[in-house]
Amino acid sequence: FFFPYFSAKVAGFVLRSGVSPTRFERIAAIRILINALASMVLSITGGAPLRIIQGCEVGYSELRVKSRRNYLIGYFQSHRYADSVRELVSKFSISEPGPDLEGLRKLAPLEKPLVVHYRFGDYLLEDNFGLPSFEYYLESITRLWQTNKFQKIWVFSDDLENARTKFPHELLSHVRWIDQVDGSAASTLEAMREGFGFVIANSSFSWWGAYLAHFRDAPVIAPRPWFQGMDSPIDL
Repeated sequence: FFFPYFSAKVAGFVLRSGVSPTRFERIAAIRILINALASMVLSITGGAPLRIIQGCEVGYSELRVKSRRNYLIGYFQSHRYADSVRELVSKFSISEPGPDLEGLRKLAPLEKPLVVHYRFGDYLLEDNFGLPSFEYYLESITRLWQTNKFQKIWVFSDDLENARTKFPHELLSHVRWIDQVDGSAASTLEAMREGFGFVIANSSFSWWGAYLAHFRDAPVIAPRPWFQGMDSPIDL
């Protein structure tokens, strides 16, 4: 985009008015006007015609996609978008896996890992999202570990030191701590897919890891409610 700061502000306004609209912005005619004006502005600053498709609230909403020039703005956090192409997406993989990923792939059949994900980072500053409690992780990890189906617990996190403080102390000897795999978020997600069970955070990153798991019968425990200070995504 030309004028990237201005373009980002316009897109941000469309995002906010879709996720948490004011009473005025809930009026259908006003929404149409907002999207039309924003489409015009971003078409000019983007140097190509764009048609904005605005998501409503968080999660699933009907998308009327008519051309290849659509520009989707929203939090589209729902399985319903992915289910129709799940088999195709499940075949995606890293074209040139690094040594870390290759090593974890070899270990997975032996360790049958229970994958646990902790998300910190920007979530520490976002009270509406919130962080799953210590009790959530304690009860969830213990419940799955006691099934005796797993040989190891793989803990993924963007802050392993913080994750250690929230992990059940009596199970620490069974943990393999995993930071970024081969320095890549994509490789980390690919490694997460090797899990035979999952305790996920309220994060789309671990959601995708569990959704695309190679072992389709893997049990998954997820936070409920998904967010601490806002409604859970529609059809999460």
